[in-house]
Amino acid sequence: GYMNGQIQSAFPELPPMVGFASTAAFRSDHAPAGGDAYGSLQAQLAGFEELPGPAVVVFEDLDCPAVAATFGEVMCSTYQGFGASGLITSGAGRDLEQVRALEFPVFTSGTICAHAYCHILHIGLPVRVGGLSVHPGALLHGDANGVTEIPVEIASEVADIGDEFL
Repeated sequence: GYMNGQIQSAFPELPPMVGFASTAAFRSDHAPAGGDAYGSLQAQLAGFEELPGPAVVVFEDLDCPAVAATFGEVMCSTYQGFGASGLITSGAGRDLEQVRALEFPVFTSGTICAHAYCHILHIGLPVRVGGLSVHPGALLHGDANGVTEIPVEIASEVADIGDEFL
């Protein structure tokens, strides 16, 4: 499957992104019910180690339309520092010039400067982003043309025939 054109690369000039989905749901229209807004971030980062390769962080923003940015420079720096190869969100992002300087691929529905009451609702469950249902561990490829899922069972075959198409 592939994500619809509402989710686009913020930096189409960057090399392609490939990795395994680390899924999460995000909300920012009201304060979290309890605890720290980013209390589950450590658990999310720890989950990267369970993936067979680099993580691609996939956020479903449950606010529609987006109320605040799902990501910014600090979040992307953190994810990159823990080995993530990129981030995808149905929501919006901020600090785009700083994130571009990191050369960290992000795929988003737009930009927004607000922070609001950002919090992660859950991690490691299926999410729906850009019309695509993404399960934890799904192999994802993203480039200037968008994001697609590659079935893991044919991934090595796809890699072997890629040169023919190039």
